[in-house]
Amino acid sequence: MATRKIQGFVLVRFQNPPILDFMQSLLLAGEQLSEIIESLVFFEQSQWFMTTLIDDRPRVSITVLSSHAHKVVDAMMALIDAVSCTVHVSGDHPSHRVLPQCANPAGRLASVALAVASQSERNDAAWIEARLSELSARVEAGTISPSIFDGPLRELANVGCLSSDSGKHLVSAIKQRVLTDLDELDGFEALGNLISAVPNSLVGAELESARQVYAKFAERFVEDCDSDNPDEIRSDAARIGNVGEILGVDTDTEQTTLRDFASEIESENEKPWEDDDERHWGGNAEECLDRELDSMFCTLKD
Repeated sequence: MATRKIQGFVLVRFQNPPILDFMQSLLLAGEQLSEIIESLVFFEQSQWFMTTLIDDRPRVSITVLSSHAHKVVDAMMALIDAVSCTVHVSGDHPSHRVLPQCANPAGRLASVALAVASQSERNDAAWIEARLSELSARVEAGTISPSIFDGPLRELANVGCLSSDSGKHLVSAIKQRVLTDLDELDGFEALGNLISAVPNSLVGAELESARQVYAKFAERFVEDCDSDNPDEIRSDAARIGNVGEILGVDTDTEQTTLRDFASEIESENEKPWEDDDERHWGGNAEECLDRELDSMFCTLKD
């Protein structure tokens, strides 16, 4: 097991995968598994148990854990508002930085909804409805961004949560918020995510208007591109293309222009630097005579 202290955090990592498998098997087959589940303090802990339960090809035995599935779902619901224990390590050694990650309420609700759907004997519709209504209110109040639904919205749709009145209200709230915030690429990506997850969320005039706005935006985005990072530019080209594909807007020209721009920057960066002695500044390359130097610097003499 390897440990490393970064800032005020101590990071622990199993260096040998079989050891990790052994620890998981020991935990899941333990006699105190029920007490462990009841003592969880982070949502991610309960989520790990559920992910293990619903894995099609689990690496460890889940026989004992299956008998505690109900408690795992209860733990997820109880810990849905808990502070996240997830961190992101950025930078290169020895300049690593640990960045605590904020919880995604939409992602957590989608995880709980999937867990509930996997337990046929449960009926937590009222709890999920209340959570959907809470998310709708936060979207309308502007306290959460529509971008947090990228991924979770599709998962909620797949388990049928968006077909309820609360689910439809959430979709409507996200749509209204997104349509009033189409000044940046992030906003159009949120719109694309909404349409992908709920294909009929925009129809008729709304969809056509969004297409026209996006076509003009893509052109302007290319014209205003001032990045000097080829990878970032290519990433933007892919993002422009992805949204265009969802909305049905042809952005081939814009993507090609951005990729060509990235290639030009790389070509410029790959040009070898000339040595000072090899640079040609124009004029004669003749050496200065001593008397010419004396003439130029005579004013510096006492």
